[in-house]
Amino acid sequence: MRFFKLFLMLLLSIISHQAVANSSADDCLQLFNDADYSSAVTACQLAAEQGDAASQTMLGEMYDAGDGVVANQKIVAKWWIKAAEKSYLPAQNLLALKYYYGGDVFESQPEWKQDYKKAYDIWKQSAYKGVATSQYMMGEMNMQGQGVSINYVDSYAWFKIALEGGYKLATDSLIELSRVITANQKQQGMARISSLKNKIAH
Repeated sequence: MRFFKLFLMLLLSIISHQAVANSSADDCLQLFNDADYSSAVTACQLAAEQGDAASQTMLGEMYDAGDGVVANQKIVAKWWIKAAEKSYLPAQNLLALKYYYGGDVFESQPEWKQDYKKAYDIWKQSAYKGVATSQYMMGEMNMQGQGVSINYVDSYAWFKIALEGGYKLATDSLIELSRVITANQKQQGMARISSLKNKIAH
């Protein structure tokens, strides 16, 4: 009987903790979507510390933009890395962008160093999960030799896959690629599409 009571107390504690975690995550999402950032920071911080990847990502976004808090790239990195390690796609994409630019698209930022290899590795993971924007970046980085040796065959294949996935900007990149790719490489690229598609999660 005593063992049963202890077990029941433990179970209730776990359920209660989970309910609090879910509530904090829900509050974080609602407040963030309402742009009530000052309140969202508190809710997101609690949910982030409890391991919720979406809350970790939103908390990082607020510290990135300085919404409701003083901008702090060290905190951004901390939470986006944690969320990305849980394979949370939005965090992976945001993190890859930071590594790609060494900050944001406009300027370099403290705490970030341009690292094409890290960006490539992150986008490769999500490309194989079927994310068209990541598939496009695989094409772009293979074409430019960023984080990987120049590979027009893989570049062509990834651009085609991204285009099929609805990423229309891949059309312009395919036109750019057509200026340097050979007929033989293009043929190899067509064959490469099938092998890449077989690795993409459905």
